[in-house]
Amino acid sequence: AVPAGGVAAQDTNGIPADLKPIVSTLNQIVASLTNLAMSPPEKKQMGQITQAVSILLAKLNTGQIAGEVGQQALQLAQAVAARDYAAALQIHKAMVAKEWDKHKDWLKGIKNLVVLAKKYGS
Repeated sequence: AVPAGGVAAQDTNGIPADLKPIVSTLNQIVASLTNLAMSPPEKKQMGQITQAVSILLAKLNTGQIAGEVGQQALQLAQAVAARDYAAALQIHKAMVAKEWDKHKDWLKGIKNLVVLAKKYGS
């Protein structure tokens, strides 16, 4: 079950220290978006977003995401947090071009996160 205002608590102890900011950054963005009044299609997107964040964090925690992909995920999260949505979308586009086959399970939802964060200024 997902608590009100955020992503379900999950084990993030295995995430390397340099990638830890992804956890708090994405959870904060999801929490702020969750509290907004949204249209039904946006609520559906929020479901995809929370699932994508959960998958991303789980993969980071188990070492399935590391190296360049981990750094790109960190840069993307930091860009959204800084409200630099153009940069976030550029990073996402580059990741989709190179990493879609391996990481499409979370990349799609993360794009929705960027789009909704941009719309609502989270």
